[in-house]
Amino acid sequence: MADNNNEMLMPNVTIGAVSAFTGLTALGAGFGYKAGIFIENSSFLRDHSNPDATSTLTILGASFGTCIGALTASMIWDRYYNPLPIVYLNLTATRYRVVERYLAKYTGGTDDFWVVHARDTVHSRDVVLKMASLDKHRVRFPQNANAQIDETYRVLSKMESPHIVRPISLLKGARYCILEMEHIVGPSLYKFREEGKHLDFDQTLEFALALALGLREFWEKGESFGHFNDYGCNIILHPERKAVLIDPSNHPSGGSAMELGVWSGAVYEAGRLKNYSRPEKRMVDILKERGEDEPVTIERAKELQRILDRATRENGAAPYENYDDLISDLESL
Repeated sequence: MADNNNEMLMPNVTIGAVSAFTGLTALGAGFGYKAGIFIENSSFLRDHSNPDATSTLTILGASFGTCIGALTASMIWDRYYNPLPIVYLNLTATRYRVVERYLAKYTGGTDDFWVVHARDTVHSRDVVLKMASLDKHRVRFPQNANAQIDETYRVLSKMESPHIVRPISLLKGARYCILEMEHIVGPSLYKFREEGKHLDFDQTLEFALALALGLREFWEKGESFGHFNDYGCNIILHPERKAVLIDPSNHPSGGSAMELGVWSGAVYEAGRLKNYSRPEKRMVDILKERGEDEPVTIERAKELQRILDRATRENGAAPYENYDDLISDLESL
């Protein structure tokens, strides 16, 4: 999360740019006018000066000030401008303060979308806004992105699990729409792993169960969560809710069997329970190497290994047919 000192009241950028342009234009005109008065009042220059010197210099000064003002306004605009208040003026000009624009690789976003952490000043709460990209070179054709945002809102609105992000509203403008969602505190699984961290065994079990409960909710409501973007950037590790799914993929999962395999991969990643360079090493060996070698932990790890083998259809294990059996086995650990 960004420091609160970096929060930006969005309309201020436009006001600053316009103020710089207007102020420098007026300042240039004022200098020109003063120069003209000086020339007209100078005894040496009075006889040689143009009687319209004041008007001429005022115009020249204003023109020079306009050029400098335009350059300054352009620099302010390019450095600080967030187009959100312009495109969504009727929705956001007085409502949201941008706290942080998330990096796409940490949130599952792509070049087609922006994901923004903002402060809703009307309801005094932090929210996440997802919208079509407003980057200068991608702002002209938002229709496909808008359709995906609308579909995401439709799907999320059906969900009730605490392990799925809660949508708040879908705000629609003339050409763009914003999906407003609750702000989930915690790192994405992708970022967590990129920082070299991992969950201990007990935390991994909690994560595995929470993730399975969230995925089952999608299937019970006739939907599919799809793939985990970039190894878990659309999974948030939350201190109480353990795992929260935040962004359904637009790519079909290929069926429940495929999704269970993806679930197992996320569990391996969260606990760092698999050595991909040495696949012969089992989970028990990895836990022993890092000191999690209590007898109870080892026995539970063997059971979790069996569950993961069933989810991935490996080592001759009978595959799971649905999430209910998987969740039942996880709850028994």
